[in-house]
Amino acid sequence: MKSKIKAIIYDLDNTIYPAKTYCKPIFDRIIHTILSHPDNRYSQLKLEKIKSDLFQTAFVDVAKRYSFPSNLILSGKQILESAEFEEDLIPYEDCHVIKKLPIKSFLVTSGNTVFQEKKIKSLNITHLFDEIYIDDENAKPRIGKENIFKTILKNIECNAEQVVVVGDNISSEILAGNSLGMYTIQILREGIQKGIEARAYIHSFTELPAIIMGIRLLSPIMG
Repeated sequence: MKSKIKAIIYDLDNTIYPAKTYCKPIFDRIIHTILSHPDNRYSQLKLEKIKSDLFQTAFVDVAKRYSFPSNLILSGKQILESAEFEEDLIPYEDCHVIKKLPIKSFLVTSGNTVFQEKKIKSLNITHLFDEIYIDDENAKPRIGKENIFKTILKNIECNAEQVVVVGDNISSEILAGNSLGMYTIQILREGIQKGIEARAYIHSFTELPAIIMGIRLLSPIMG
């Protein structure tokens, strides 16, 4: 029996490639900038939490969460847009599964557009996806992942129940997918904390075929 699923939406950071492996030097620069700021009021523990959040959350969202002053936000943006990776980014080995699944695939990522495009280019992954969308953190108004998901649904002319969302971030792509009634899967890459909000959990894309074929009837998430 064929699966009723028509498409999968994938997150980028910590889903397609290990962000901590490649982004640490860049985020270290942001932390150093915070430490050098004349109004720095963050404890060492808070700085560690900020750095941890940067690996999973768009910079502007982190800045808002910790009330960064405007000049610090500008400095962070400049760091991201001028950043160069010390080596080519390498996707997780299981990414080959994406093209083997007989359904449409989309990449949706949030962050600084220039920075995210550098990652995508270095990873050489555009061939894996039918379309790639960036939720630009600097856009006014900002689109947001949920609205991008709605655009995908409209473009491929299917219901939310026919789309799967795969990502590591419970408060980002998983939340957006749940809000629309999509089938959400949290991927538990190394260092990712398991949440309770996703419909299913995997450690590798190799687990996706069995899950996709096993989905029969989806009911919307309530609350």
